[in-house]
Amino acid sequence: MTKEVPQVRVKIGQDASAVSVAVSGPWRLAGADGDLAHGDRLDWTGVRAAGQSLTIGSLVTVDGPVELYPEGETVAVDVPGRGPRRYRGYLRLEPVDGKVRVVNVVEMEPYLAGVVTKEMYRSWHVEALKAQAVAARTYALRHRNRRRRYGFDLYDTQRSQVYGGVEGETPKAWKAVRATRGIVATYEADGKPVLLSTYYHSACGGDTVPAGTVFGGSTPPPLCGGTGCTYCRKSSLYR
Repeated sequence: MTKEVPQVRVKIGQDASAVSVAVSGPWRLAGADGDLAHGDRLDWTGVRAAGQSLTIGSLVTVDGPVELYPEGETVAVDVPGRGPRRYRGYLRLEPVDGKVRVVNVVEMEPYLAGVVTKEMYRSWHVEALKAQAVAARTYALRHRNRRRRYGFDLYDTQRSQVYGGVEGETPKAWKAVRATRGIVATYEADGKPVLLSTYYHSACGGDTVPAGTVFGGSTPPPLCGGTGCTYCRKSSLYR
């Protein structure tokens, strides 16, 4: 039996009145009723929202969301405040209150490759990057579908995890992600494994506290206590 390959839906930047998209190779644009357009290459094309409609360059105007699929590996989008970036997977473009919402739908491992060295220094040892990959994978799976009504799972910022797409990837990041493929952090509750909410930070200020005291709700037994730390003292964020 083939195992499911987890996907995540990552909101790219802020909703904007207009964005631009491009694909360097063959592409396909689909809506609720099927394919809308396709081609061998898509040069930078503007996408604008008006009410609940989207206008994609001179290609089509359509009600509701559309999905842009690259036949190759990546699709590019230029969101105000983000600049042009390439992403694996595909893009979902949705009109929301007169603005365009961009969501990158991508498999878990490519997503993590774009996260690891955005949340940790690229120069750090690969074993540290492996630990980051496990924490980021667990966090992403734990938070999937929590924002289902908004059409995405995660933000591409510190509000969830910083995600840089293809430009965030490095060979070392991919090595860490592949070496830990499928590995997550869990604890046992009622005899069953439960995913941890693996919150992490760049500086703890000298001590950690139970996650529930910060984010609300209960704290899983393995995280009920705090722990002291002397490693963050040189950080500019240490308080």
